[in-house]
Amino acid sequence: LSQGKTMKSLPPHARKIDDLVRDYSVDPKVGLSQAEVDVLQKKHGPNQLPAEEGKALWVLILEQFDDLLVKILILAAVISFILALFETDEDEKTTAFVEPL
Repeated sequence: LSQGKTMKSLPPHARKIDDLVRDYSVDPKVGLSQAEVDVLQKKHGPNQLPAEEGKALWVLILEQFDDLLVKILILAAVISFILALFETDEDEKTTAFVEPL
């Protein structure tokens, strides 16, 4: 510990259990009474982390396309589709969108 810090200035998770038991006058085998729990909850709030707000589904889907390589592949697919629309050979018009076997 630095000279300016005392044991009580440390947060409880950084202190030794024996020091906490002594400072808070708690028996670790018994714990707190319901009245003590109520008082502490009114003073500090419930012992839980705030829930994180989730992202919308459409935002999650759009984030999947936020890569340069994916954007290049999508552009190549669009160009290929446009070129297939303007195919002049009638026999190959149906196979312009897929690779024949």
